[in-house]
Amino acid sequence: MEKTITQLRLYLNADETQMRDIERILFGLVSRTRQETYLSIKEALITEGSTPRNEFLDDIITTAVESGDSAPWMRLLHYHTAESPIQATVKFNSHEDEYQLTHKVLESGLTMIRYGTHQDLWIEKETKDLIAQGDLWNDAGYLDFGCAMTVVQIALFGKVLY
Repeated sequence: MEKTITQLRLYLNADETQMRDIERILFGLVSRTRQETYLSIKEALITEGSTPRNEFLDDIITTAVESGDSAPWMRLLHYHTAESPIQATVKFNSHEDEYQLTHKVLESGLTMIRYGTHQDLWIEKETKDLIAQGDLWNDAGYLDFGCAMTVVQIALFGKVLY
């Protein structure tokens, strides 16, 4: 336990590369039954407004709305990209409501993905795993358009509808 606390202290003061290495070490120390505890610690360490986290969430919104030609069931009504955080307003063809895509909305979807099962969310296990990797490392490079839209739909509807 003392090793873990020492490594967490290092984690908080480490640069990005060192943080990833420390996370890998911690993940290796934690048994499978404790991985959820580790992810809770990781979640607590993600501070709102942190640059890597903001960039990750911005990238999800950008991927979802700028690839809109791939989603004929969604219309982009407003898109604010002047500065972070990026925001968008979208409308889905089968819904009358307009939906705001904000960092807070995406965080709720990522939380549902993090703790839900792929069956409950109506997504493929591979998709859930890719999103989990991106979420863990704040790296949207793991996410393609389908993954970004999955995060958006789960954030807005609690499951994938389209």
